[in-house]
Amino acid sequence: MSSMIGIYEWPVSHINSEYRGLYRGNSILSIANVELKDAFFSITNDGSSSTYTEDNLVIMKKVNRAIIESNPLSDLLMFSERNQKVSSQWVFLGCDVCSDSHYYSPIGAGLLETIEMETQKNKLCDVSKMLFQLNSYGLFPKPQIAKRFSYLCNELQNRNLYCLESEENWRPWFIWMYRL
Repeated sequence: MSSMIGIYEWPVSHINSEYRGLYRGNSILSIANVELKDAFFSITNDGSSSTYTEDNLVIMKKVNRAIIESNPLSDLLMFSERNQKVSSQWVFLGCDVCSDSHYYSPIGAGLLETIEMETQKNKLCDVSKMLFQLNSYGLFPKPQIAKRFSYLCNELQNRNLYCLESEENWRPWFIWMYRL
């Protein structure tokens, strides 16, 4: 799979307040420049991300600059299943865990504590060591930790324990932020 880029602002959940991954909203609709807004929506499928190309990056940078005027916490992110940094302008933030939609994240939703209770109750494993390995961006600092956590999310989903969104194929995503 190729790398994706998108614009992300506020966390959906305030439990993991440092979280800078993919489970965040954006205020694209508030952009006053209609042409810029139309250009953004022409390259995105879901209103937040598109495939990484140099042309798409140019549009995303313009949109992100427009959003930063009203919200300085806006991030232009690149994410991929592989650790493939494109240039030195991208700063690695860590690994998130999402499914095929690359939208919902149990880390971003602050569900680590709920997942820990479910895993202990169902004798899957003790995830408390994983819980304390989030970095200053609220993400896993190493892909190995994210991979173990992804495996656990898939096990919980397979057992229908309903502590996660009803998505499948949980896996790690490498997250980079564009340095302006």
